[in-house]
Amino acid sequence: MPMHTLRQLFSTRALTLLVLLTLAGPANFAGAAAKQEDGTGPAYLDLGPAFTVNVGEAGNQLSYAKVELTLRIEGKPNLERADHHRPALRDILVTLLSNQPLEKVQDSDGREAVRLTALEQIQAFLEQEEGEQLVTDVLFTTFVVQR
Repeated sequence: MPMHTLRQLFSTRALTLLVLLTLAGPANFAGAAAKQEDGTGPAYLDLGPAFTVNVGEAGNQLSYAKVELTLRIEGKPNLERADHHRPALRDILVTLLSNQPLEKVQDSDGREAVRLTALEQIQAFLEQEEGEQLVTDVLFTTFVVQR
């Protein structure tokens, strides 16, 4: 492709991006900032340090999974309430992760099923302890399996 065609393509895309950002306007950014100031909107709780667990079945060669998780929580006030239960949340996750068959954690569909199960178990626990689920999502920030 000739150089002048690349420049035109680049400048057209840059102009399109600039127009879209302008249309988004400061109101959208102000709304997000207002949510952060009044404590509404999402907050994130990193459950570090990383979880390192055995995966697979006893009798077979064990494999290891290193998983880092972050919980998405609606509202900063709920962040402290969920963080109070960090040891119990970590226990739930260690138990769940270490009971997974190797085949399940090696593919994306299996990891998604584990993520959804983790969310359900965490929400059930927090509902019992706090009267609310508090957590809206579980995010895997690292998921490495070693055979």
